[in-house]
Amino acid sequence: MFLEQNKEDFTYFIVFSIILVGVVILLFSFTQSMKADADEEKKIRDQAERYLEETFDEGTEIYDVLYDNMGNRGYFEYAAKVKHEKYGTHFLVFFNDETGEMEDTFLSDKWQDDAEKEIRPYVEKELGDVLISKEMEDIAESEDWEKI
Repeated sequence: MFLEQNKEDFTYFIVFSIILVGVVILLFSFTQSMKADADEEKKIRDQAERYLEETFDEGTEIYDVLYDNMGNRGYFEYAAKVKHEKYGTHFLVFFNDETGEMEDTFLSDKWQDDAEKEIRPYVEKELGDVLISKEMEDIAESEDWEKI
């Protein structure tokens, strides 16, 4: 009877160990897939620098690289984050997998910035600053929650 109990405990230990090892392997592979490849980051920086030299006359600065590890954008995996020095607009430069060409989001991001500059004063006046803050914290925990 004692030997049968030990066999059962040992079987549970083996099953638990196998499950634990499987979970650890899954977590490790997931975290590895979330990390950007340094070679790909350098490649997109180089491509973006050439693209910016050919496309923009004014000063631009690459300040980071975006790795779309979850596939949210769909048409690129890596993009250079760029700031236009004259307008202050932040935009992306990337190789579009669908078209096979380098592209940027400058125009749409500039229009968005311009529209926000025009609309923000009205929205702040009508709805208050809490609803349009770029640094939104949890509204439910703020004192302004009662006003809403």
